[in-house]
Amino acid sequence: MSQYRVKKKAGRLKAKYKKKESLWKNQIFRLVVWGIVLALALAYLLLFSPLLAINQVKIISPAALTDITPNIENLVNQKLENHLAFLSIKKTFFLLNTTTLKKEIETTMPQVEGVIIKKQFSHTITLQLKERVPRAVWCYTENDICYLIDKAGIAFQTTTEKNLPLIIAENKTAPTILPSQVIDPAKMTQILQAISFFQEKLAIAPQNCLTDGQDKLTIKTQEGWEAYFSLTSDIEPILTNLSLLIEKSLPQEKRKNLQYIDMRFSRVFYK
Repeated sequence: MSQYRVKKKAGRLKAKYKKKESLWKNQIFRLVVWGIVLALALAYLLLFSPLLAINQVKIISPAALTDITPNIENLVNQKLENHLAFLSIKKTFFLLNTTTLKKEIETTMPQVEGVIIKKQFSHTITLQLKERVPRAVWCYTENDICYLIDKAGIAFQTTTEKNLPLIIAENKTAPTILPSQVIDPAKMTQILQAISFFQEKLAIAPQNCLTDGQDKLTIKTQEGWEAYFSLTSDIEPILTNLSLLIEKSLPQEKRKNLQYIDMRFSRVFYK
């Protein structure tokens, strides 16, 4: 190789080295590199560092939910698991999505009406559970399956007990998944209002209720007679009229042979 070519090659290598050296000496380039390093370090600290990992779960629940509290704790711990390559570490304070966790608990645990989730920096998560309170027993005549149902018309647990007001669903199919909205909340409110009125105002115990969930409501009393209502209008003035009718025209001694009272029309019919 000629001396000229050797010098030329050496010159190219020297220029290349100077170019690389000059790139690192560039202040903007250094700032970008250090910015990337700091961002990665911060991301690791916030998302994966054991220093911010949630390792304590506190559950505050009413006595009625004691049986399912361990299940909820297991679910929370599963959601806290964070898998990174071959490692399994707890999710950090900032990585846990409480909205998703809340939705899953309320969906998979029918007895839970609501849950308040609070993260306490930096290792603790607290869950406050609210139980779904049963207001009646909702049954299906076609398959004799009964459920506990709350004031919002949500069936959330199968039951065989009949110690709550009994509502029989007419021409309806039992839900396949719980919790399930089996009747409109407004209709459920009307039914509960009517049941309460019979028990407290009229002092007449209902035996059961029959409804299609849309328009029809039939209350069968333990005295043996039935009352027919429509659920398409405000039921409160109708109940008031029923109270006046019973007070003035149908006292207890006159209800021995009573078969029904029909309150579905502008005029009251009874027999």
